[in-house]
Amino acid sequence: MARTTPTRTGFEQAPYFASLNQSRIHGGVRQEGNLFVPAYSVQRTSFDTVQICLRGCIRSSIGSKTVIEDLVSLTDVRTIEDFHQATPSDERLLNFTFDVPATSRVQNGKDLGHELSLPPSLSLTGSSYITNSTALSDRRLLSGACDVSYWLEANFLQGEELTQRVQHPIKLAFSATGVHLGSPSNALDVAKVVARPSLLQRCWSKDSPPGLVFSVFKPHAESIVQAPNGRVESIAFPVSISLPHSSHATAAACLLQQQSLRCSIEARWEMGTRFTGPRQNGAHQTITRIWTSSAAQCKLDLPPLCKLDAGVYAATSELVLSIPELIQGTSISTDLLSRAYLVDLTLKLEADRLPKYQAKIRIPVSVVQCIKRKSSNHNDTDLDTFDVHACLEAPPPYVP
Repeated sequence: MARTTPTRTGFEQAPYFASLNQSRIHGGVRQEGNLFVPAYSVQRTSFDTVQICLRGCIRSSIGSKTVIEDLVSLTDVRTIEDFHQATPSDERLLNFTFDVPATSRVQNGKDLGHELSLPPSLSLTGSSYITNSTALSDRRLLSGACDVSYWLEANFLQGEELTQRVQHPIKLAFSATGVHLGSPSNALDVAKVVARPSLLQRCWSKDSPPGLVFSVFKPHAESIVQAPNGRVESIAFPVSISLPHSSHATAAACLLQQQSLRCSIEARWEMGTRFTGPRQNGAHQTITRIWTSSAAQCKLDLPPLCKLDAGVYAATSELVLSIPELIQGTSISTDLLSRAYLVDLTLKLEADRLPKYQAKIRIPVSVVQCIKRKSSNHNDTDLDTFDVHACLEAPPPYVP
């Protein structure tokens, strides 16, 4: 609902925004529209300039207190001569365009040194306990809400005097794009875990079974498959199983004789959001919510281990994972709001005359903006996609 703030006479009828249209462009969203004013306001020169703005902010409330974080502020200054005849003839209109970047290096006026994704319009609710005193039992439940809002604003000026202000809410969405293993500020190329037989099987084994290193690598751009509507359908990760050079010779010999290795993988995706409120009782209160996708089963048939440089034996393949509906937008990391993803892999490795190997790895995943990825109809597209970077250490809880 548009909001008008009259400041003095000259606008018996309020200006308004109309014909609003959004389109996706390289690296962001283009917002176009028209600003309408009564014809008499131009004839009477009720203003001489107008500042058209596109603004956005995060408003986070926990309990009765609220804190606001500015996200974006774009301004286009125009003069009264820029308004032209409209239909009906008792109005004048002005065309405007804003190109809203999907990422920014600046947050609260500070250069972060790396790009952060601009969050889409959204609303979150939740609750959190707050401790009223040093007694741990003295706790109460507080409800909270977090809103990411964007709006258009027109400030009509006569000299330096504000004569009229009108605002109109809009919704911005930056579709899911590329995937990186790790955080937006710390992208890595590989995530690793050591797979071993169960403790009981290791105790009964004559020779100590060697550990196998399971590695997940950053995917190539052409391994990302998109639907015609731009949504990422699947992504193929290069993976490898390797035998460390230091492995026990007798135990490793059996592995090297295998014609193939069978690997089954269970994959679950998680999305965690967290928003922070003002300081209360000396600390910032936060509310965290986590969503988990259902498990997806995958199978890999790995070729025999072959010798690489430095005496390491390895076998490589591709792990193709479907992207669930849970992955619905870019990762977010601001002072008040964060949204992060991870993929939880449970793998079991089997081979003839060998115990079953098993391992679990949780890989943080950042969703970012990319362009020109492979689509499911085999044509290049400018729609957004996924990239992935791997973090070898456990990150802070759901904070990209």
